[in-house]
Amino acid sequence: MLSFAFFLLLVADWQPDQAALIFTATVQGKNHLFLRSASGEVTNLTPESGKENWAHPHPNGQSILFQSQRDGSYDLFQMSLSDRHWIPLATHTRHDGLAIWHPNGTQIAFFSARDFEYPPQGPIPGHVYLLTNGENPKQITQTRLESTLGPSSWSPDGKSLLISRSSGNHLELFQLNIANGQEKLVSASEISKSSGLYAHQQPYIAFSSEQDTGAEVWVMDTQGQNARVLAKGEGHYYPYAWSPNDEWVSMTWYPSDWNHAELQCVHVATGKIVVLIQENNAREGNWLAQP
Repeated sequence: MLSFAFFLLLVADWQPDQAALIFTATVQGKNHLFLRSASGEVTNLTPESGKENWAHPHPNGQSILFQSQRDGSYDLFQMSLSDRHWIPLATHTRHDGLAIWHPNGTQIAFFSARDFEYPPQGPIPGHVYLLTNGENPKQITQTRLESTLGPSSWSPDGKSLLISRSSGNHLELFQLNIANGQEKLVSASEISKSSGLYAHQQPYIAFSSEQDTGAEVWVMDTQGQNARVLAKGEGHYYPYAWSPNDEWVSMTWYPSDWNHAELQCVHVATGKIVVLIQENNAREGNWLAQP
């Protein structure tokens, strides 16, 4: 059992919107999912396994979607936050992961390496699939994708997904139409773009941009214009989620030597950075919908 003193060290007193927060942290060498309630109580959601990460809350805030290696390769599960019961969603012998909910909670987009051989090292090749009401997954991408490049976000209308592909000598964001698999370039520029995230209501996309000095977090409008830096400095910043009111973007930060992670967030209007959780390699923070 983790002590209350550990939780005091682990979790900051403040967070945007005073909303509940889901995040990943490493404790005694194992990766667990944690829930910090709006009142500040912290719960380990996966105490028995310790091989979970990449959690995304259902739009209604009552369950989460996540990936787990408890059975070897990455598989996808849904967990009810009321009873913590796991429901398997995609359990192929190859990698199934990076899953995200449709805005209305009826579909799941995810990356899968099924039908591909694992390379000796580096990103895993695969495709983006769509899962609807427990049916067999449907392949959406027509050209293979790498596991680090998506899917990263649904459009607010639920008609497309953001993915990243190489374009020249850098990465660009593409809209993937889920109806026909067609891909549309979001913006053509010399700025590297990956990990794109649509805001909930506002017409913005946050994204990661790899620079010579490290990864930065940027934001632009949904037409791919008016790009500006949100977070930069020593180390590497990677965006993960927008806050419920679209005023903040959660980020995982790594120092230049990559020896630990911190969960941070940046204020979109001012660029103010707040460290939410500094200990235990806290990362991948996402807020739950308000009840």
